[in-house]
Amino acid sequence: MTRPRPPRNPLYEVVSKRTWLGTLSLLLGAFWTLLPLAVIFFGFIGALFPLVAALFAQKFYLAIWNLPTLLGSPVVVWLLGWLLVRFGRAEAAQFRLVTGESVTPGLALPPGRNPYKVAPKLVVNPTLWRTIGYWIARGVLTAATGLITFLAWYGPGFLLTIAILEFFFSPQVELPGGGVARNSYTNMEVFRDAAWPFWVGVFLLAGILLLMLAPVLVRAMVSVHLALTRTMLEPKSAADLAERVQQVEERRAVAVAAAEAERQRIERDLHDGAQQQLVALAMKLGRARSRHGQDPAAALKLIEEAHQEAKDAIDELRNLTRGLHPPVLEDRGLDAALSALSARCPVPVRIRYLVDARPSLTIEAIAYFMISEALTNIAKHAHASKAGIEVRRTDDRLTVVVTDDGIGGAKASPGSGLAGLADRAGGVDGTLTLYSPEGGPTILTMELPCES
Repeated sequence: MTRPRPPRNPLYEVVSKRTWLGTLSLLLGAFWTLLPLAVIFFGFIGALFPLVAALFAQKFYLAIWNLPTLLGSPVVVWLLGWLLVRFGRAEAAQFRLVTGESVTPGLALPPGRNPYKVAPKLVVNPTLWRTIGYWIARGVLTAATGLITFLAWYGPGFLLTIAILEFFFSPQVELPGGGVARNSYTNMEVFRDAAWPFWVGVFLLAGILLLMLAPVLVRAMVSVHLALTRTMLEPKSAADLAERVQQVEERRAVAVAAAEAERQRIERDLHDGAQQQLVALAMKLGRARSRHGQDPAAALKLIEEAHQEAKDAIDELRNLTRGLHPPVLEDRGLDAALSALSARCPVPVRIRYLVDARPSLTIEAIAYFMISEALTNIAKHAHASKAGIEVRRTDDRLTVVVTDDGIGGAKASPGSGLAGLADRAGGVDGTLTLYSPEGGPTILTMELPCES
């Protein structure tokens, strides 16, 4: 039988980490919510202004002039959705840090990279509008709870400070007829008469009681914010859940197709590489056996050639298995696997690995193959003098960034290795973005969920 947890000392709650994380969250919440509210405001302006200007233009040629600006509206809508998804993740990370509770934002971008196809789906998505309503409600609530939090700590601090100052630092003044009398340090009349010790005790007791009440208020207000977030930010309706399931199914289908293409590539590599070498090896060994009694020197030469082909086949199979799943990745993790990978790259590679808790093996494998493909492209096409790899974990997201100072111009065209990696990332609800202007630099970024 589990014994009930003994109640904590109320004074401990005043200095506990959870209390002060909640206090900072409430005090800074009003400033934090200004950022998504500003994004929403300017997003509406940027998306609707071209349409309003075209519809209400007083002259026809002005309406025609404003029509091309409508092409930017879907891009603004897409950017608004993208930013709100990031804000939702930051909100979930904040609540996880403050309360230890998990929040899963319901808003996600529809599959696809074309803003003109994604924007219409976003506009009719009820989750987007509920998310916008959430940030408006959150902004109003944070303004109120921020003020209450300030007063909850200011009140006891004020009372205790007055009590301490009056007890220890009140000055003595000389009376006109001789003698001395006590004066109030804070110029309050109640501390000038003979009953001043009583009032010091009242202020002290009231300050202590309010001080013990402040953590209760803080946690209650944090709970209210958490309830609001779970009510409005998480997927609730059947339509939201159905849409989320559809997105996951689409990404899974793409991942299955990518896995099938990878299987066919492996079959092709085995057939064209190691299998042909092993067939040639068997044929040479057969010829050497037939010539062993008649021409030992020729037989020995054939055996030496067969030995070399056997070593080539071993190297071919080793490279193939390394591409499937390097043993060092499973044994020692992504950090050690990247060190071995960068050592084989002809371009100098600098690695920054900022991950404390190791993610799952599946996520590590996807990150490894992305980096491997990126380094291969850098060595073959980038004409770079140096490259960099940064792997960092932020809460439940693993971010991998590969950069080089080459000529740029890289593209994740359909059927390419990078396009296959993007499909694999989408299969686990991750993303892959490529920035590679002509002239460089090239920045390849992958974000993956990393439930350890």
